[in-house]
Amino acid sequence: MYEFDVILNKIGGLGPYQIVLILMVSYSSLPSGYISMSPVFVSYYPDYRCRVPPIDNNSIYQLSEEEILNLTTPYDPDTDQYDTCYRYGYNLSLCEDDPSQCVNKSADPIRCDVGYHYDTSVFTETTITEFNLVCDKSYRDTISLTIYMVGAFLGTLVFGNLSDRWGRKPILTLTFLVVSLALLGSSFANQIWIFDLCRFLVSFFGVGSFITSFVYLLEIIPEKWTTVVGVSFQIGYALGYMILSGIAYQWRNWHQIQFVLSMFSLPSLVFLIFIPESPRWLFTTNRVEKGKEVSRRIAKYNKMKLNEPEVWNEAIIEKNKLQDFKKEENGENERKYSTLDLFKTPKIRIVALKVIFCWFVNDLVYYGVSLNVASLSGDVFLNNALGGIFEIGIYLFVIFFMDRTGRRLMLSLTFTVAGVGLLASTIVNIYAGQDQTLLTLSQVFALAGRTGIAGSYAIIYNVTTEVYPTVVRAIGVSAGSMAAQIGSILVPFFIALDNYISWLPNTIFSALALLAAIMAYSLPETNKQNLMETIEEAEMFYSGKQDPVIDARETSSMYTRL
Repeated sequence: MYEFDVILNKIGGLGPYQIVLILMVSYSSLPSGYISMSPVFVSYYPDYRCRVPPIDNNSIYQLSEEEILNLTTPYDPDTDQYDTCYRYGYNLSLCEDDPSQCVNKSADPIRCDVGYHYDTSVFTETTITEFNLVCDKSYRDTISLTIYMVGAFLGTLVFGNLSDRWGRKPILTLTFLVVSLALLGSSFANQIWIFDLCRFLVSFFGVGSFITSFVYLLEIIPEKWTTVVGVSFQIGYALGYMILSGIAYQWRNWHQIQFVLSMFSLPSLVFLIFIPESPRWLFTTNRVEKGKEVSRRIAKYNKMKLNEPEVWNEAIIEKNKLQDFKKEENGENERKYSTLDLFKTPKIRIVALKVIFCWFVNDLVYYGVSLNVASLSGDVFLNNALGGIFEIGIYLFVIFFMDRTGRRLMLSLTFTVAGVGLLASTIVNIYAGQDQTLLTLSQVFALAGRTGIAGSYAIIYNVTTEVYPTVVRAIGVSAGSMAAQIGSILVPFFIALDNYISWLPNTIFSALALLAAIMAYSLPETNKQNLMETIEEAEMFYSGKQDPVIDARETSSMYTRL
């Protein structure tokens, strides 16, 4: 066995070649961003009403849209809204030149029976308008989004193991290819089930590409750069949905949007020609000659001289030392651990429950707010783009200040900003009415809430890897990630509440974020502490009886975005 960190030191650490690889691999985070947020535009809900031919035929009756709505659609003064799933009956023989003569408002309204008229001023066609996913079919859009989230959940379960078994590059090739083809296929979908199938494939393989890309990046760089590179990788996600705003602004038909997005995904396949297999994975899986070959290539392009066979011997010696050290100091590592070990001892059980809850809230609130951006006042394209800009800003803020403020304070602060921002936005929006100043203020608060929850995304991974001991660290990250995916699966149902009680979704998101802020602040502070190795060490550390004493060699974990 070879200790790759020794080899990495000799071939240039973070050299020019790795920087080029980082840029090429990081391109995959762009599709992750615009694919996840595409429902904001692809499944945009326009204003609609029942079709009432020929009353709404402008060549026969010159009525404005407002006049047609007032004349044919029931109005509820208590909610100040029209019930656009119903219409009044009318008798054409009584219309003559005045359609108001033939509309019978005294009889009970009837459900739309000849289709719907949609406002096409923002989008000419969305999945909602093409498949008529309104009124008694509105649940179908919730199911579509849930199918997407379930695909991401299953992808998280599958692709971590597959990339460990088959290698990073084969999985990147498979996932990039399927995502591009499924995106392309979705652009030609003419039935909702075909669209759902394509979206499921996109999410299932898309999360695989995101996970594998992130792992690959961390494996080709020195440990001291993992935080910067890891958080920076998230910036590509935010850039992705900023690009989506521009694409959706230019192309207002959902078929066109999906087609353009598939074209934007193609460069990832081209980059694979130049991306080698992860040398760390090659050495770890005893593919030594191939690992040496890739290491030589990195050294060559980094203009570093590789002294052979000295470097290989040094890597073997260092690996043997590390293995002997672990056997001596930590015999407990010999046994197998499971998720149950997170809950067997009292202190780690409490920590695990808090961390899992924070993960759950993180995904639920992040996607709940991001995918519901169309409900905000103002321009949907601008709102989505601003979300990306502020998300990049919070990532940079986290990179520069997380080590200074500490993990738990920063995580608690971002959850607090999210909770307060969403609550303030909801309260202002309730009393805003048509006051544009208050509507804008509500929008600002909502953007602050979205920025806060995005910031927690950049911190939760570091917190999780540092707060668990080595023997259950991967299990702890996996448990948190599973909780996050469950949160994202529930998002469509929370968003659907907006159709019944508009203030309820953000109120729930706000309450959960504030509760998560309390939980986060009560976690042990791990900033500038060495990583713990055993459960006994962790129990003592949580009790405040001692600091962890084992030197840390890893400080980052796997980022899993949809």
